[in-house]
Amino acid sequence: MNARTGGPTARLPRPDLLDLLGRSRDFALTLLLAPAGSGKSTLLGQWAQLEPRQQARLSLNRRDSDPLHFLQRLNDCLRQVLPDFVPLSCNALSAGLDQADLLAASLVDSLAACPDDLYLLIDDFHYASAPLVQAIFARLLEDLPEHVHLVLSSRNHPGFSLSRLKLEDRLLVLDGHDLRLPVEQLPALCETLQVPPLNEAETGELMRITEGWLAGIRLALMARSRTGRFMPEEFHGGQPELVDYFANVVLAELPPEEREFLLATAIFERFDPALCATLPGLSDTGARLEGLLQKGLFLQPIEEHPGWFRYHPLLQHVLQARLRQETPDRLAELHLAAARHFAGLGDEESALFHARRAGRPDAYPDYLRRACEHWLRQGKLISILKYLEDQDPALVRRDPGLFLPQLAALIFSRRFEQARLCLDEIRHCRDCGDCPQQIPDTLNYMARMLTLFQNDDELWHDDQAFRTEALPFHDLRDSAVALAARHHMLNGHCEDAIRLAGQARLLLSQIGHDYLGSFADVIQILAERELGHILAARQMTQDFWDRYSNRARTPTWVNAGACMVVSLYEQNRVTEARELGEALIQHVDSACATEIVFHVYVTLARLQYIAGHHSRSAQLLLQLRRILRHGRYRRLLNQLLAEELAQALRSGQPNAIKGIAAEYDLPAAVTQGLWAQPRQDYREDWVYGGIAAALYLRSRKQYDRALEVLQALDATLTRTEMKTRRVVVDANRIVILHLRGQSDAAMQGVVELFARVGLQCAIRTVFDEAPGFGELLRQAHDQGLIRLPDIYLQLYANVLYPPVTAAPVATHTPEALTAKELEVLELVRQGLANKEISRELNISLSTTKWHLKNIFAKLQVGNRTSAMAAVSRAESGHRL
Repeated sequence: MNARTGGPTARLPRPDLLDLLGRSRDFALTLLLAPAGSGKSTLLGQWAQLEPRQQARLSLNRRDSDPLHFLQRLNDCLRQVLPDFVPLSCNALSAGLDQADLLAASLVDSLAACPDDLYLLIDDFHYASAPLVQAIFARLLEDLPEHVHLVLSSRNHPGFSLSRLKLEDRLLVLDGHDLRLPVEQLPALCETLQVPPLNEAETGELMRITEGWLAGIRLALMARSRTGRFMPEEFHGGQPELVDYFANVVLAELPPEEREFLLATAIFERFDPALCATLPGLSDTGARLEGLLQKGLFLQPIEEHPGWFRYHPLLQHVLQARLRQETPDRLAELHLAAARHFAGLGDEESALFHARRAGRPDAYPDYLRRACEHWLRQGKLISILKYLEDQDPALVRRDPGLFLPQLAALIFSRRFEQARLCLDEIRHCRDCGDCPQQIPDTLNYMARMLTLFQNDDELWHDDQAFRTEALPFHDLRDSAVALAARHHMLNGHCEDAIRLAGQARLLLSQIGHDYLGSFADVIQILAERELGHILAARQMTQDFWDRYSNRARTPTWVNAGACMVVSLYEQNRVTEARELGEALIQHVDSACATEIVFHVYVTLARLQYIAGHHSRSAQLLLQLRRILRHGRYRRLLNQLLAEELAQALRSGQPNAIKGIAAEYDLPAAVTQGLWAQPRQDYREDWVYGGIAAALYLRSRKQYDRALEVLQALDATLTRTEMKTRRVVVDANRIVILHLRGQSDAAMQGVVELFARVGLQCAIRTVFDEAPGFGELLRQAHDQGLIRLPDIYLQLYANVLYPPVTAAPVATHTPEALTAKELEVLELVRQGLANKEISRELNISLSTTKWHLKNIFAKLQVGNRTSAMAAVSRAESGHRL
């Protein structure tokens, strides 16, 4: 407790330890490794207040065992002290252990950009036990910039090896022996705790039974102040027994109302007076807390949440055990009251935590059903699956209140094999004569949804799957309208998509199904954009964002934010867009529609590229490729292929296109003539595959063949409502005419396109998907062939008239590479293949490829041969 709480400070200054901790500036990692109650958190807090250098501090709890929760908190923590910090792109779709290298490399790059010394302090690091987190920190410490220092406090050894750090003298460890209280500091502690001083005999007895363990000493002193002695002479227990004995002595001396307050509030992990007041039998909770603070009874303020407190874990364990032993019925009553309170706040996880601990057989299943229903409507599919995985499968399969949300969550989160198995098991369990007909009807509908979601191509053919008149459940029946809207949009029927999505929004809002209702908003906005109604889509997006912007980090917020980040990007408001995109990327998960996942990743990749973070942009596209290849998403993979090729052309790396095209087998598709003729129907995968083919042929200067492909696409799109898609095709055609030497025809094409669609052809999406078109648009304006409004010219000035800067030199040299990139480059020089490099450096193949992309980008080359040539020129003293 500190002086701000109003009571006596219980934080004894430890100048010897503070001096020792001050040596952390000379080490990459400082580890405070000691049992609970040794004073690690207090010491870290005291040192943080004295240390003048820049620091980011994070205190962990049990929820940080979830790697995503921890990494998102780490992002937030670092962004508070480093405004330019580029957050880790980690979410439920990219949190596999195989991503540890990429995430660590990204973190190293961001920390390296920090201009000053930085301390990253993480208290209670033992909670961050997930293998992914441990692997990230292991990799981080391998390449940690010299001006960055990690300070971790933990009860356990970290899950990564410290041997290399010890050998390199980059590790400082303060253990339980270092944190023991020296006998000469006992008088100062007695004064701090406001207890009588000890004589020589008492001092010797206290140090014998506690061995300098700070928590034991404090408890013993408090017990002595109430009973006159430390403990029975025959006592020979260890630390747990010490805590139990001393705490029980302290409890016995408290007034009944204070004792009851301590026992009751011990059910909470953290609390404030208002939360305590929700428990039955407690009153005047603010005054009660203040009284306990004055007595220094192991209440610890939570610094990041002023006014909130927690008990020391050792004391909390004793209090809970005493409550369980003395009044088990009272324990159940308290937990049920807490469950009701948190359920009323919409905090289902806390409600379930307390409902389970109430020990009543009917309480937890009832809260779980309500939680699953609420989570499904909010789109929190991961929560549904996580909590139902812990239940007896046989009980779940017989309870529609559980198996229907589970099945829906599996389908919507694209866990198709599990969904198929779940569906078969449910049908088997419910194969009985008295089974209500509504259940089989519902299961049949969900089986159709599973087939449609599992294979995107089915959406082109199956229009009967959305007939839902017989469904008895309103949420399923109304959600089918939203899915039908998506079906029509993917078939190029935008007007029908808008009409059905509007109906779905109304129906779903009436039953409080925000998640699928927001999905209907997305469909409407996408369809309006495809129709070329850019301003209407922009206004709808703003209204959508206004409704959900205050629900940060929820699935509905992600849906609205995905539309908003695209809108900001298209308006060239790139700084706002990038900040929102970085926030969104952390919360994209399998609950998001695939379109949302795609747009968030691609838009943020473009924004990072615009900001000059080329390696970060490449990392995002690589992650997206990995995500999409887990499912059957040919249409989105073809869009991603076109995006990667366009980025290679924008960056002036045509040589990189060969490798990208080979990854997707594009040359074979071009040879087969897949885009030789127009199609009678609209297929998104075919259209974007054709755009990619045209970009590929453009890079090879096969302009005639590229034009043939684009003409086939244009003829197909002319018969559809996909007007924006057609603009991108026309813009690419105009650029190729220019490259072919037909400048007059290209300018005439700009004039005709501008006359047909106006400023619809002058948004960032068109510029980025048709590299070079922005320059031609500017030329047409400068020559007076078209007239761009003044407000547009102001908004897009940096795009149409980019500032002329001197060509960078230092960033094109090997000196700009990181230590890990230099290791990779040396192995490339030795002729090792990517797999051999991965084995040699003990990194994944995807990480090796990512490092090579960064190397090529920094050296401004497109392949290994050019990289080696660049290195040779640099070593010969020539500029690259």
